[in-house]
Amino acid sequence: MLIYKLAKGGNEPLLHSIQRVEEFLRYLEVVCVADCCGLDAFRFNREDIEHAYNQLGDACIKDDIQQITTSIQKTEAQIIYFPIFNQTLQKDEIVELFTSINLFLSVNLELSIDS
Repeated sequence: MLIYKLAKGGNEPLLHSIQRVEEFLRYLEVVCVADCCGLDAFRFNREDIEHAYNQLGDACIKDDIQQITTSIQKTEAQIIYFPIFNQTLQKDEIVELFTSINLFLSVNLELSIDS
């Protein structure tokens, strides 16, 4: 299933979230380009996620990632094609990846607020 099909029926907020998450993910495309290496073109370590968040400058990215994750969890499709990754992924793989990113962002944001 193409990720954009989750926003069918005019779900503009979800479509907007997908677009913002794609913009965020572009900052993680540091090893190669997705057209060549697919998901392997991206690096999801602490420094890169923090850099992507700072470059994007959008505190709502956590909510966007969570909205997409929830929509993916609700779909019956087990395979999702997310064009930015240039490959299909198992539903559970995307959920795990986005959950990990959100967990990091949650901890990172809490630390920056407490500082």
